Amino acid sequence: MTVAAWIFVAFPLNFAHVADVVPTPFQFILSWITNDIGRIIVALALLASVIAVAVDSVKLVWRVFARQFRDAPEIAVGA
Repeated sequence: MTVAAWIFVAFPLNFAHVADVVPTPFQFILSWITNDIGRIIVALALLASVIAVAVDSVKLVWRVFARQFRDAPEIAVGA
């Protein structure tokens, strides 16, 4: 994510030739992307990756704690 953020800030994103890499019949699909629209798409992808890392981290912590409590020895009450 750090590299993606650095690329987003420092790298000059030029989306003028994005459509050149696809076959001619499909170039109209990507020909409307300008630099501003491309930067918005990249920013949304960066935001989605940050959210995905946060969600995965919470899920990992939840599973670790759940496993610890599940495998903990039972304490006898009143014995």
